Amino acid sequence: MRVLTFITMLMLSAALFAADVDFSGTWTLNKDKSEFPEMSQGRGRGGAARLAAANMTIMQKKNKMTVERKRAGRDGEERVTETKFDLNGKMTKEKGRRGTTEHVAQLNGIVLHVESVRFMERQGQEFEIVTTQKWSLVDG
Repeated sequence: MRVLTFITMLMLSAALFAADVDFSGTWTLNKDKSEFPEMSQGRGRGGAARLAAANMTIMQKKNKMTVERKRAGRDGEERVTETKFDLNGKMTKEKGRRGTTEHVAQLNGIVLHVESVRFMERQGQEFEIVTTQKWSLVDG
């Protein structure tokens, strides 16, 4: 009986800890501590790093999250985008300049998993860009 009680308490404390995960705040990109995928189609190494937001502001309340990203555009002007997530795994959609993106975000323990599919069209051809992100808070 003691073992069962301990396991139940351990599971309860893990669930309570996961419920307290809050990504709210203002974040600045640290390229030295970040991993970026290789990009193809002539963009060269580090292409994803050039596309990453330099600053993000995250507002999280219960199971809703809003992420505002600021990055420099090709013309040098600051571009601001906003994405809304439902952290219960419900799909959210956003319309952008070049198409629609569908997001599914879900907290699994202390890690936020985000799957996104962007639907685009270029020169009469339709295509999709699929991304997978894992967010977690670490010391430092």
